Amino acid sequence: MPEKFRCKPKSMRFTYIEAWKEAWPVEFLCRVMQVTSRDLQAWSVRPMSQRQRDDMVFWLISVSSTALVCKAMDDLV
Repeated sequence: MPEKFRCKPKSMRFTYIEAWKEAWPVEFLCRVMQVTSRDLQAWSVRPMSQRQRDDMVFWLISVSSTALVCKAMDDLV
């Protein structure tokens, strides 16, 4: 497994696999990320936890705020 993925939680590895499954075979990606395709399937149908929803809201707010700041700075120039 690439060093940068070794300590990542499984959910992050699953997200990476989902993002790249159009370009690479899922079995290959699972092998590289050291997860099973069965685990990936279970993860894909599992509902998000409250923590995951909270993290997503936080991420969306931070991305929106960053975009607004960048827009404001562009308007100043």
